Amino acid sequence: MFSEDGNPENPDMSQLWQGISIREQDIVGACGVSFKEHCGKKIYPDPERSISFCPCPIDKLIVVGFHFWDCVEKIAKHAHEQGIDVLVDDDLTEFFFSSIRGPKGIPSPSRIPYSLEKSVIKKRRDLRRSGVRLLERIREVREGKPWLVKI
Repeated sequence: MFSEDGNPENPDMSQLWQGISIREQDIVGACGVSFKEHCGKKIYPDPERSISFCPCPIDKLIVVGFHFWDCVEKIAKHAHEQGIDVLVDDDLTEFFFSSIRGPKGIPSPSRIPYSLEKSVIKKRRDLRRSGVRLLERIREVREGKPWLVKI
């Protein structure tokens, strides 16, 4: 999580979305950068710091959060470069909220994928409807990035 403004060691719990439940066994770490610093001064958290909160050894790291092409991708790339088996699935980022919407834009529980395989199948189907060129472009952008789900 972003750090409290002026206190980089404490997570800013005011940034926690109401739909997220934190359990007793969960680890909540502060990334060392406040939301204000990130937005105002364009300071990014150190990926190594974020990864350091994970219990070791890390068998597989699944990176989630906002934004897919920002901190999520940066942390996943860094973990991959460290030799960690890592994965980012779009449905574990901000794309989830648009991907579960039905044809009329209303969220539909039936569109929520329950496994990585179903997530990839759903993405392929939806992207094909949007046009082959879009699917090709997404594949191009992900080429050479093994930490991202291949569609």
